[in-house]
Amino acid sequence: MGAALGIATHSPETVSLVQDKHAMRERLRQVGVEDTASGRAYGEADLLAFGESAGYPFIVKPTAGTASFGVTLVRSPEEAAAAYRAASGDFPGITRLGVLAEQYHSGPQYSVEAFSEAGEHVVVAITRKYSDPENMVELGHVLPAPLDAGAEEAIGCHVGRVLDALGVEFGPTHTEIVLTTEGPRVIETHLRVGGDDIFNLAKDAVGVDMIDFQTRQTFGDKVLPDIRAILESGRAPRCEAIWYTAPKAHGTFIGLADGEAQSPDADVAVLLAPGSELTGHGSFARIARARASAPTAAEALDRARSKVDGLSFLFRVSSTETGTV
Repeated sequence: MGAALGIATHSPETVSLVQDKHAMRERLRQVGVEDTASGRAYGEADLLAFGESAGYPFIVKPTAGTASFGVTLVRSPEEAAAAYRAASGDFPGITRLGVLAEQYHSGPQYSVEAFSEAGEHVVVAITRKYSDPENMVELGHVLPAPLDAGAEEAIGCHVGRVLDALGVEFGPTHTEIVLTTEGPRVIETHLRVGGDDIFNLAKDAVGVDMIDFQTRQTFGDKVLPDIRAILESGRAPRCEAIWYTAPKAHGTFIGLADGEAQSPDADVAVLLAPGSELTGHGSFARIARARASAPTAAEALDRARSKVDGLSFLFRVSSTETGTV
C-alpha cells in the first residue's frame, strides 16, 4: 500500500523478519552477523532437548509479541513446562504465536535508537536498560547510556549490521542488545521508535524528535542531514531517565495510599486505573513510573528511582486459603 502511494515502505520480507523472532535469528545466522542458538519449540520435550544442546539458562518466549509477555528465563529442566505454558498462552491482542527457545546472553542490556535513510543508519542515542532478572520486565531506562567510546562504537556498528541483514532502509528503529564479554548480541529489533517513553527521553536528552523526523521522511523529506546537525551541535550534557515500579503481587489496585488519583509531581504517573487487576507479569504489571533529568546518567537514575520509591499504594488481595482444622 505504501509503495502504491509513493511513500517509503518496508518490504514485506523485512517486516516478516522483524516480527518473527525465529526468522530474524535464522537470517542473522545465514549472513554471519550472529550465531545465537535458537529453535522453535512445540512442547516441553523440545525445550528439554534445547537445554541439553545449548545449555542452561536459556530464554523462552513467543516467536512474536510485545511488552515482555510470556518471556521466561529457564535455569533448569524443572522449569521447562511452566515456561512453555507461559510462552504459548494468549496475550492481549496477540494469540498463539508459537514458542521460541534461544541462548541466554549475560551482560548489561542496551537499546539503540536509530534512524535510517536510503539504507544508511545513524545512531540517535544508546539507552541503558534495566530489567527484572526473573521475568525480563523492563524497570528502567537512561540515555545517553554511560559507555566508553569503544563500547559505544561496537554497539552502533553491530546494530548497523543487524539492520542491513534485515533489509531496513528507512525510518526509526529500536534495537535491544546485550553487551556480552564477546561483544554485542541482539535480543530483538523493531521498526518503530522505542516504547516506555524512550522516544521522548531521546528528544529531551539529545534534541532529536524521532516522531517528527519520521513524519517528514514519510512525506519525502531527506532528514539524516538535519539529524546529524542536531547530534553534532554540541548541546550541554543532559541525561534522561525513567523508572517503574512493578510489584510481584496479584489482586486489585486501589490507588495511591493518600487517596489521590494522581501524584502532584508532573514527572510521576500512575499507570493503572483504580479497580485494575494486577497480573504480576509483563510490562502491564507496572503500576507507576517517574522521569528525571540530570547532567549524568547516575544522577538521573537516582532521581527517578527516588521519586518512585516515595510512592505508596493500596491493593485488595483475596486469600486463596480454603480454611483450617
